[in-house]
Amino acid sequence: MSTTARRRSAHAAPQPPDWNNDSSLFAYTRGRFVFDEDRQIQQRTVRFDMNRLAQIAASSIGADHCIAVTKCPDGMHTKAYILHMNDGREVIAKVPNPNAGVPHYTTASEVATIDFMRDILQTPAPKVHAWSSRADDNSVGAEYIVMEKAVGEPLERFWDRMSVSEKLKVLMQVLSYYKSWLAFSFPGYGSLYYKSDGGPSSLAVHIPGGGPPSERFAIGPATGRDWYDAGRSSLECDRGPWTSALAYRTAIAARERAAVERLPPARQMLLITGPSPELYTPTPAKKLSALAALDPLLSRVLLTGNPLLVAPRLWHDDLHGENIFVDPSNPTRITAVIDWQGCQVSPLFDHNAVRPVFLEYSFDSATASENDAAAAKDGDDTAPPPAAPDTSGMSDSDRAAALKAYVDAAICVAWRRLVRDAAPALHDLEKFQDSTEGSVLQVARRVYEYGESLLAGMVLDLEPSLKDRDDVDETAIRSEMDAESKGIGLMAQMQEQMGDDWPDNGVTVARDYGKVKATLIQARDDLAEVMYGEDEAKKEEFRNTWPFNN
Repeated sequence: MSTTARRRSAHAAPQPPDWNNDSSLFAYTRGRFVFDEDRQIQQRTVRFDMNRLAQIAASSIGADHCIAVTKCPDGMHTKAYILHMNDGREVIAKVPNPNAGVPHYTTASEVATIDFMRDILQTPAPKVHAWSSRADDNSVGAEYIVMEKAVGEPLERFWDRMSVSEKLKVLMQVLSYYKSWLAFSFPGYGSLYYKSDGGPSSLAVHIPGGGPPSERFAIGPATGRDWYDAGRSSLECDRGPWTSALAYRTAIAARERAAVERLPPARQMLLITGPSPELYTPTPAKKLSALAALDPLLSRVLLTGNPLLVAPRLWHDDLHGENIFVDPSNPTRITAVIDWQGCQVSPLFDHNAVRPVFLEYSFDSATASENDAAAAKDGDDTAPPPAAPDTSGMSDSDRAAALKAYVDAAICVAWRRLVRDAAPALHDLEKFQDSTEGSVLQVARRVYEYGESLLAGMVLDLEPSLKDRDDVDETAIRSEMDAESKGIGLMAQMQEQMGDDWPDNGVTVARDYGKVKATLIQARDDLAEVMYGEDEAKKEEFRNTWPFNN
C-alpha cells in the first residue's frame, strides 16, 4: 500500500452501522392498540433505506456522515428521527406512515407550508434542508423531509411552572402569529404547495412585493386530516382547490356522503352506542338524511354577516404544548412551532383559531365559582377576573389544585380580552362558532364518524318549516339527539374514571395493555347491565358494538 493510500485509510470515516437491520426504526413502537391492532400497526409501519436517508441528510447540511440515528416517539401519522452528524450537528428526518394521507400531496404541502410560514408570515417554523414527495423516484424508497432540529424544549415542560406574567408573554407571541396569519389573504381554499407540485388546477398565490403570482406558491388539493382520516384517503372525491366557501363546503358534504355510502361503518370513538331507546345506534340512512337536510341550507349558513369569517386563511390548528418550543433559559421566548403536516387554507370558521390547545381550561366546581367559570369558559370578557379562592383549611394538594384552577381561569379571561382588543375578527369567530350556524358547520365535517343526530336537530332549529313535513319526525330526532348526547357523556365519564390509563387514540403503553383491556371489558359489561338490565338480547347487541372490541 502506498504512503498516500495508508494516510487516506488512516483518516477514512468509520463504517457506519447498517441501520436498515434495526426493525424498530420502521415499526410502531410507542405502545399497543386496544382494538384492531394488526391493521393499526400495519398502517404505521413503513420500510425504506435508512442508510441512504442518513447520507442525504448529512449532505444536505455539509456534514461528512451521520454517526447515529435516534428514533423519536411514534406519531399517529409520521415517523421522526434525530440524525446525529460527525461534526456534532443534529437534524430531524420525517417519513410519513401509510395512513398519513394521499401520496405526494401531504409531504409536498407540508414543505411549502413550512417555507411560507417562515419566509412570508414570519413564524418560527423549522428550516427544510432536503425533501422528496415521490417515493418511487428517490433512492430512499419513501417520502421524506430533512429539517433543522427545533431549538429549545417543548412549552409543556415549563407551562405549569410559569407565573401569570410569564404566561401572558407567551400568549402575546402566539397572538402576534395569529394576527400575521389573519392578515394574509389567499385566492381560494385547499392546501399550499410550490407552483410545480399543486397540480394543473392550482391557484396562484400573489405575494405583495414578491414578484409574479405564479412565481413560487399555489393552492392545490386539500390535505387536512378530514380528507383522509378513517379511510377517506381511498375515496374518489373533489379535493379542491376551490374558489368559494360554498364550493368548499359542498365538496365536504359530498365527501362525507361518499364515505357513508362506500366505506365500512366507522368505529365510534367519541360516544358509546347501543340499542335504543336507552342509547343511540348510528346507521348510514340517518347520516345520509342529516346531510340531505343540510344541503339546501348551506348557502344561507355561510352568509355570516362578517366576510372575514369565510375568508381563506392558513392556520396551525393544533398548537399544543409539544408543538411549541421555547428557550429553556427564558421560557417566555418561543423559538419554534413544529408539526405543519395537514395544515391547509380553509375558511376562518373551520380553523381552531380562537384558543391555543395548551390553554384549555376545565372548570372544577370545587375550586371556582359559577361566575368565574362562565367568564373563563363561555367567553364573557366583560366579567371581572375570577376571584382568588379561599384555601384556608385545605390540604396541600387541594390548595395547589384550587390555585391552579384560579390561575387557569384568570389566564383564559386575559386571553379573551387580548383577542377582543387586538384581533376582533377572532372574537367574532368565537361567537360564530358557538352559534347554531357555526355548530352545524363543525359537526357536518365528520358525519361519517359521528354527530348525525345532532346535525339533524340543529338543522331543524335553523329551518323550523321542516317540522311541518310529513317525512320529518321531530320527536324522534330530538330523542336521538338526547341518546347520542348521553353516549358522548358516557364515553367522557369512562375516560375521566380511567385517568392516565385511558387509551388515547386507542393506544396504551405496552406494559399496561392487559390491565387496560381488562378495564375496558369490565366497563362494557357493567354498562350493559346498567343500561339494559334483564334484556339479554339488547345486552348482547351492546357488547357486540362496543368500540374497544378487537
